This record gives sequence, C-alpha cells and structure tokens, in this order.
Amino acid sequence: METKREREKMMEIKREREKVMETQREKEKVMESQREREKMMETQREREKVMETKREREKEINTKRKREINGDK
Repeated sequence: METKREREKMMEIKREREKVMETQREKEKVMESQREREKMMETQREREKVMETKREREKEINTKRKREINGDK
C-alpha cells in the first residue's frame, strides 16, 4: 500500500509531466504560427514578383505602342 508521501511524490511527478507537455504544446503552437507567417510572407513575395513582371510587361507594351504611333519602330 502506498504511503501518503509516495502518493504526493507521484502526484508531483504527474504535475511536472503535465507542465512539460503543456510547454511542448505551447512551443508547437508558436512554431506553427511562425510557419504560417513565413508562408504568408512567401506568398506575398510571389505576388510582388508577379506584379513587377506585369508592370514590366505593360511598360514594354506601352513603349512599343508609342514607337508605333510615332513611327519610330
């Protein structure tokens, strides 16, 4: 039969384990949030690249049109 001291010790160990597990869950949440932020930032960089390419293409088209209008070709 367990003594009161043994039960208390086991309960303390159990509480410590639970604290460690909770800390681990919190770390995982933080890491997941960080991954999500990085993913959003990468998506934003990709959008910016696409927009820059689009602007460059429009600029080329406009330059070409101006040359055609002015007869410079």
